[in-house]
Amino acid sequence: MTPSLEVSPYFHPDGVPAAAVEWQVASDNLFTGIVCESGAISPIQTSWTLPADKLEPYKYYWWRARYEATTGIWSNWAAPFYFDTGDQPPNRPLLLSPANGSQNVALTPTLQMGAFSDPDTGDTQASVQWRIASDNAFANIVWDSGENSHFQANCTVPANSLQQYKRYWWQGRYKDSRDAWSDWAAPFYFDTGNRPPDAPVVISPPNGARNVS
Repeated sequence: MTPSLEVSPYFHPDGVPAAAVEWQVASDNLFTGIVCESGAISPIQTSWTLPADKLEPYKYYWWRARYEATTGIWSNWAAPFYFDTGDQPPNRPLLLSPANGSQNVALTPTLQMGAFSDPDTGDTQASVQWRIASDNAFANIVWDSGENSHFQANCTVPANSLQQYKRYWWQGRYKDSRDAWSDWAAPFYFDTGNRPPDAPVVISPPNGARNVS
């Protein structure tokens, strides 16, 4: 990662020529953790490319620059900007309820999964999505919530989405505030009721039999 940083051209209200420019990159907005600095560069340049191996992936960085006049006086530091070096997706959620293998589940069950979590500091939950399929490969989706930006760790399946005496697989996923989706949760399955056995057929004695001993 070797981004190029760029600032506006040098200007002095009294027309004093430029002497040097300096750049800093830090891991915090107070610049207490400097990860890279250029030192004074002369002649000045309005852009500077960071050396390799200074930045780490999936991190936030703040940067700034300042100019020096030939009088030896430095400008104030520019108001810092920040950037990130990639977004890690949220952690894969865990399903909670209905428990895996549940039976006699209602046709409008409430699905619940564990709380949102993300390895990137500062990332928050943006939306959630749920889906139910009639097969464990999710080739036949019977209901999909779509992306829901109203955060919920649970969701009630609408009426008329499921059928009685069927097996269904379900899962959910989260999206973070930088638009990265987690992996789908490892699926659970449930049954919407246990079909009763067929009534037996009466065979013997036959219907209406007489003088049965």
